[in-house]
Amino acid sequence: MTKLDIKDCLPSRLERDWKDVRQLVEEFQRFHVFRQENSYDLVALTTGYVTPEDVLNDLTSTVKNGREMLTTFVTSRLSSNDVSFHDSLPKRNSKTFSTLYSTDEQKKRSGSKSVRPDRDIFRRVVVAMECGRDVNIDDLLQKELCAVPLSLATTDFALRSSNKAELASILEEGATVTGLDASNLSTCTIIDGMAMVRAMGKPPGLSTFADYADEFTKRVMSTIHSNKTRVDIAFDQYLENSVKNSTRSKRSSTLRKVRTVIRSRETLLPTNWKCFIEMSENKANLARFLSEELTKKELEHGQDIVISGGFDDPEKVVSTAGNDVTNLLAAHEEADTRILLHAADAANKGYQRVIIQCRDTDVLIMLLVFSNQLSQEVWMKAGTSKKPRYIKVHEIRLPNDIRDGLLAFHSVTGCDTTSQFTGIGKKTAWKVFKQCPQLLHQLGHESEPSPETMTSVEHFVCRLYDPNTTGNSIQQIRCSKFRKLNANIDTLPPTKDALQLHIKRANYQTLVWKQCLNTHPQLPSPLSSGWHIWLMVKLHQNSSQKSLCIPVACH
Repeated sequence: MTKLDIKDCLPSRLERDWKDVRQLVEEFQRFHVFRQENSYDLVALTTGYVTPEDVLNDLTSTVKNGREMLTTFVTSRLSSNDVSFHDSLPKRNSKTFSTLYSTDEQKKRSGSKSVRPDRDIFRRVVVAMECGRDVNIDDLLQKELCAVPLSLATTDFALRSSNKAELASILEEGATVTGLDASNLSTCTIIDGMAMVRAMGKPPGLSTFADYADEFTKRVMSTIHSNKTRVDIAFDQYLENSVKNSTRSKRSSTLRKVRTVIRSRETLLPTNWKCFIEMSENKANLARFLSEELTKKELEHGQDIVISGGFDDPEKVVSTAGNDVTNLLAAHEEADTRILLHAADAANKGYQRVIIQCRDTDVLIMLLVFSNQLSQEVWMKAGTSKKPRYIKVHEIRLPNDIRDGLLAFHSVTGCDTTSQFTGIGKKTAWKVFKQCPQLLHQLGHESEPSPETMTSVEHFVCRLYDPNTTGNSIQQIRCSKFRKLNANIDTLPPTKDALQLHIKRANYQTLVWKQCLNTHPQLPSPLSSGWHIWLMVKLHQNSSQKSLCIPVACH
């Protein structure tokens, strides 16, 4: 049928209708609606939502399931009298698009199932001894007293989170102001792209991703004026097997996540923004969309926007002004380390001042450690839009021995990918670190920590539990603490093998940070660095009850 075949419509109506038809055909072609392959994504054209596998299976098996139910009905109710003809039909409760944002029962159940630690271990030991059994406490304590090492993990199999802000408050003391000092220095602003997305949320009044991209670009452009001629945007890469996946999972809600395709600027923003932004695939799609939108921005002469990390190719970097970005072609997973690489590049390009828009303690620590390779002024914007706070990183002076061990200290005492020791926060650990920073200097120098490094870090951990000790055996500290314990067993030091796996994870993370200025860091496999297959954290080799692998609870 052509437009000439329709006689009862005005030309304007015909043109509008055929335009709608062409757009619909384009959408069908975009998503290969009529292709014959057995495996494909099922996408809601109005929202861009991609159905997960269980919903896809139910929707595409509707005819088959209906025929099976019909056959069962005829066989059991007509051909025989196994079931009364008038009995209610069983419901299949097939999943559809309407179930996409239902509660994730699996996550809910996994969160509610916790290991019940044996907090009555004292009574059992005493009873055994009174019955005449030969109980060797030291041998018993070589293994974990329950299924999960409580010194490093919670009873629901998650690594214990640390309060990184405590360390930031220690480091930035006396170096913060509420406003940025006026300056004529040539300035480069570096923005953590996904941090800006989280800060933006879903602004009121926006309906499409075009609106969102325009608002994002507007905020980026607000940092360019007068002597602030360059702004860099660094995004995270979201790898399928990442040691940060479980941290992202722990931060997420129990609502089911839905993958959303941003097929064009006209795609509608999701109703539930929180669920959208919690899914790694969606964050990767959004980062790619925003990166592509930023590359289209036309600037005045001398101004430049540099974008990295948000493209499908992890090494792709775009300068809207066409400047040389060879030094930024990096295979980094995290925006944190990319920010340091961009800051060093800005210094090499002659920028005398760098402003980092990021509130991550990890970034602050790396800026301090590598300050001698950065611009003469380094500022970090760490506050909010209502309560701005700027850290004068260039005015923070640390002794060399503290600076040399700072990255290792942060990873050993708890960061996004490692545990905090139960009951030992950053402030308590900092007091010990200031007394013996040299114990952590060698961590992160090699892919595999040497025996000497393992012993040195073990000595540091011993001092966390007993600041006056001169020994380096965590087993002796553990036995000593057990005999004096008058509370639950959570606060006991870890076993030796659990600690060694923790040190390996800390070594891996420290190695990542120490190579932040390398475009292609040489890193070992996480599987040889304290993580198990499918990126499960391997917390200890043996247990009094059973051997256990715990999912990474770490970004």
